[in-house]
Amino acid sequence: MDESSSLPHSAQQISHLREVNARLQAQNEQLLAEKLLLLEELKELKRVVFGQKRERFVPATPPNQLSLQLEGDLKEPPVVVGQTVQYERVQRQAAKVAIRQPFPAHLPRMDLLIEPGIDVSGMHKIGEEIT
Repeated sequence: MDESSSLPHSAQQISHLREVNARLQAQNEQLLAEKLLLLEELKELKRVVFGQKRERFVPATPPNQLSLQLEGDLKEPPVVVGQTVQYERVQRQAAKVAIRQPFPAHLPRMDLLIEPGIDVSGMHKIGEEIT
């Protein structure tokens, strides 16, 4: 028996299997991403069809508004830029509190006490309102 027949797989077969494996893994990742997108779309459609019915269906974005295309993943993290900002704050004067003027002396004053029409001997007073 020669050496090539004793080995379970040749180097050429192994490289071919690795290529097939890599291609299948890439296809699997693509199908998983498509599945997630379709599940989200199905969830939204179920919400529209079976969800609460209000006056009418209003789409989330107006038809004349452009889409941001945020479905893809970001390849690079956003760059954070630090800024030093200086400004002057203008202090406002405190608002004056309105003070009521006393009633004129020539107006008649009356103290009127309104008592309940029932017996209140077993009760006690919890407050008093003066207007």
